[in-house]
Amino acid sequence: MDDSFWSGGFDFSTATSPIDDILGQPDVSLEDLLDHEDIIQECKYLNTDLIDFLSRPDIIEKLVKYVILQELPPEEESKSSPETILKTKQYSYTASELFACEVVEMLDVLFDHPNILRLLFSFLDQPPGITPGCCAYFCKVIVVLIGQKHGKLVNFIQETDQLKKILTHIGLYSVMELLIRVGWDDGGGEDEVGAIPEDTDPEWLHNANLVNLLVEKLDPKYDDQPGVHINAACCLVDVVVKSSPTAPSVCILANDMQSEEVVEKVFMYMFCGSMSCLTNTLTIAIVLVQQDVERRMQIRQGICNSDQNQVEQKESIKKLSPILEHVVRCLPKLMDYLKKPTELDGVELKTQYGTLKPPFGATRLKIIELMLALITCDLREVQNAVVENRVLITTFEMFFLFPWNNMLHGIVESMVLTILGDQEEGDEDDEDGGVRSYSMLKKDIFGKVLLLKLICQAWETNAKAIQERKGSRLGYMGHLLRISVAINSCCPDDMLLANGASKEEIEAWNEFREGQLARDVSEQEQPLGGYRPGGEEDNYECEDSFDSFQFESISLEPQVVTDDLYDWDGENDDQVGMGEDNSSDDSDDEGSNLGVFDNADSDMDYSIDPAPPNSEDDLKGLLNFDEPKFE
Repeated sequence: MDDSFWSGGFDFSTATSPIDDILGQPDVSLEDLLDHEDIIQECKYLNTDLIDFLSRPDIIEKLVKYVILQELPPEEESKSSPETILKTKQYSYTASELFACEVVEMLDVLFDHPNILRLLFSFLDQPPGITPGCCAYFCKVIVVLIGQKHGKLVNFIQETDQLKKILTHIGLYSVMELLIRVGWDDGGGEDEVGAIPEDTDPEWLHNANLVNLLVEKLDPKYDDQPGVHINAACCLVDVVVKSSPTAPSVCILANDMQSEEVVEKVFMYMFCGSMSCLTNTLTIAIVLVQQDVERRMQIRQGICNSDQNQVEQKESIKKLSPILEHVVRCLPKLMDYLKKPTELDGVELKTQYGTLKPPFGATRLKIIELMLALITCDLREVQNAVVENRVLITTFEMFFLFPWNNMLHGIVESMVLTILGDQEEGDEDDEDGGVRSYSMLKKDIFGKVLLLKLICQAWETNAKAIQERKGSRLGYMGHLLRISVAINSCCPDDMLLANGASKEEIEAWNEFREGQLARDVSEQEQPLGGYRPGGEEDNYECEDSFDSFQFESISLEPQVVTDDLYDWDGENDDQVGMGEDNSSDDSDDEGSNLGVFDNADSDMDYSIDPAPPNSEDDLKGLLNFDEPKFE
């Protein structure tokens, strides 16, 4: 009889897996199974005999020991054979993958035998400096426990005071993610953020003083531990970004961050002399200002907190919050740093456009981001501080000094659009203590920054740059074009005059907008490469007429910096700090037919209205500038 597989003589009912054969041997050891390549697959398929074996407390304890196994010191590693070292690493990996199979019987053993769970967390008893690879196995097991036994795990962490041990290793990215998952975001999606496990105190992180413990990690003494500052800042920012009325446990932590004690400590570290402290505390300050501004807007719109009545909330927004007080107080120092970044003295960066001495850097970029967040606040004290400390003047100095830093240009553009987006006249205080319009900042931007003059001058400078050998359009021109469109749409001549622009500047501006600006906008609105054959070219008018220019509108809503700007793996700091000005002009330019003027308010008309042309003599007198000058 043919017993081959194809003849049908093979009996599947009697077939056994190699794992079953190993388990059938006397005195089988865990290592015998770990050596077999099918063990993870068999565990996922819930092999009954295998699960029974792996769920024994003594076997779970051995698996945990492999998970938390540390790398051998170099002197001991040299005494071991390469095969032994490789096999040990393989056992650690396989042990963590077996727990990742999420077998309920195996996980139950950990909580039925607390001593084994304590053994697992003993991994955190090591001093800082754990190898990321070893930590990854530990974190993988904890993440599984978060998904399957979140409430029990939180209670264990509370009872055994494991939170401080976790924070000891916050310099590791995997530990930072672990803290976020244990605390307020278990990775189940936006709807699960802030979800409270059963039988768990929703205020356990508040009671454990988590926010203060994280802020303490911003101390300059951690400068020699890479990742501590940035990961601690990441956790704090994550708390603010994910706080919402639907996540009360996260809101409690966010309120802790807005307290006077915490804010004062953040700003103390900001100016302690450490570059890392300055950069990361600025990141925290940005989101705190954004949250404070959003809270004020919600109160004015009648969205009240259930813990406080509407009258009390409206009274609270008439005065500066702790975060606004500290930002306003430190504006002189921040402006000084923008002009003279002492840490960048002697630093040079070679780019395809020349050598930067020094480069702009990540820290100065964050200062500009903070200024954008600050000007969205409508309190008179804040706007006065912005004007008195020449924030907008200094910002535009940076804008023109670094013509290839696209991130800088985008933030400055957002500032201008925020200021111009308010169409109310007057600057009287409203009943809630806010300023009714940005008129104070408009007067600053047109009367002191001399924005109209700088725009006309920039086009002249750009024309010279293009004519140079291997010349190209300056990197900020795309953003200046959008700013010019916004000014044309929102600022008639009488408004410009009322806000400090001189008659000569307005005359030069009108000639510029009807001439060069109109031509540039027309060019940008044409489809890249022209219309397709047989398409809409018959309906397209190529005549150089002002009536043919219809700008798609630019969003003039208050601009904010989003958390998309933050790259928490640490790579963005070096890239922005030393290489940001290598970006090409393409990312800044307003590419044709690429949705440049998207985010439009369809009710607003951004066409350039013709006006009587000014004389060439008047224009020449105003636009004869070689380099940007600030008064």
